[in-house]
Amino acid sequence: MKKIIMAIIIVLIAGYCVYSGYLMFSNYRLVNAEGQRVVLAYNKSSLRNHPYILKAYERVLIREGIPFEKVEVHTLMKLDVKKMLQNTPAIIFPDGLVQHMPEELTRWIKEYLAGSGNIAVIYDVGVKNPRGYYLGKSVFADFIGINYITYQMFEQNAYTTGSLQFVSAKEADYFQIPLAQINVDGFLVKAPYGKINFQVARCEFIKPIPEKSIFAHAVIQKGEKYPAIVMAKYGSSNILYVNLPLGYLNVRFGDFLLDSVLKTFLTRTLSIEKI
Repeated sequence: MKKIIMAIIIVLIAGYCVYSGYLMFSNYRLVNAEGQRVVLAYNKSSLRNHPYILKAYERVLIREGIPFEKVEVHTLMKLDVKKMLQNTPAIIFPDGLVQHMPEELTRWIKEYLAGSGNIAVIYDVGVKNPRGYYLGKSVFADFIGINYITYQMFEQNAYTTGSLQFVSAKEADYFQIPLAQINVDGFLVKAPYGKINFQVARCEFIKPIPEKSIFAHAVIQKGEKYPAIVMAKYGSSNILYVNLPLGYLNVRFGDFLLDSVLKTFLTRTLSIEKI
């Protein structure tokens, strides 16, 4: 019996050593990768329920020829920020996959942004605590200038539906939206249905944002509107905030909107080279 127990212990120790070695190699490869790439961040607890969302982002990046790595948030926050800044010009936080963010990662992102890194925050990133309850303020609110979780104010009405309206044809063109899909009032439309309704969050501004930073609004019934596509500045860094669940919408509308937003931010705004 003692020999069996000892054998089990040895196997467990060997397995732990192999796994630890694998993690060390993976982390080394991430921070020392040659060439530029973007990071798709996700929380493994959310990925189990929404694997199709991550696949939608992957599909767009592959089609656009943009190099990327998928990195779990608990791994990301342990990586050397300075080294990551050398080969990672942008980190994308997809909708539905990072509703809870570890506090350590928030501090890590602050250092990353201070080093001129760039991030894309899609819809509902960092809106819940570890127990799944909504926070009073989203973790990126202070960086963006917009609090996009207002459950304490609106409760079940914190999320609603609205139509996407670009500020003008110029802003729609910047995000590479075909003119045929914008009506005379700047709303995104789809034949033969007309204006499309999306899930959106009711937001609140927590600091002034230049008008030129807002490219589109989510317009609710009776004219109520909230920022939908925002390009905020944090020092010399760019933060893209999108008040639409782009990955989830892929199921209903395909990759069109996700593709337009990602390729514009990565290749037009940040000038990331394709392969």
